[in-house]
Amino acid sequence: MSITLGLYKTVTRVLAVFLPFWLKKRIKQGKEDSTRLNERFGKTNFERPKGHIIWLHGASVGETKMLLPLIDKILSSDEKLYVLITSGTLTSAKMLEAKLPKHALHQFLPADTPKAVNNFLEFWRPSLAIFAESDIWPNMIMAAKNQGIKLALINARMSNKSLKRWNGWAKSMGREVFGAFDIIIAADKTTQIGLSKLLERNIENLGNLKNAGPTLECNA
Repeated sequence: MSITLGLYKTVTRVLAVFLPFWLKKRIKQGKEDSTRLNERFGKTNFERPKGHIIWLHGASVGETKMLLPLIDKILSSDEKLYVLITSGTLTSAKMLEAKLPKHALHQFLPADTPKAVNNFLEFWRPSLAIFAESDIWPNMIMAAKNQGIKLALINARMSNKSLKRWNGWAKSMGREVFGAFDIIIAADKTTQIGLSKLLERNIENLGNLKNAGPTLECNA
């Protein structure tokens, strides 16, 4: 483990003490569902479905909406599969509540603290994890990798500033975190070049999946 990643893990373990206070503040700001705070600690009120679970994660509305056609494709491939989709915002949760098909569940992504991450992974035990775009959480990714969960990063899209950081002072940590993914598919040339440089291997660029998504609703 790199010094940077080890430091990140230590800092997040310390900050976990303040997580309840941070969540209370977010409730007052209207950014959290007070009835679902346990999900931020990696816990859930769901009963885990029997069988294989494919886990997908998108930060908010744009990313999760992009994942909906992929969810339909996964579920249509095997009627015994279940999909868990996580996100970090109330707006995405409300959107998914109305659009998720049968055999698909939504949960808020837990805070990226070692304990919350372990709670989440120990309960859901996903067979595959698919992250979208740039919502990268080191503790979650490394813990999933250590548990033998296959990892994919699709529609990877990062700014020049982020790529400069990953290829700069956070390079050792970046190589560990992004190197944990079994598959990475970039959404643009900039991200393709930046991640290829970081990992010293060719990253494929298939274009932005959002352009292939369903047409957005329009209220005239």
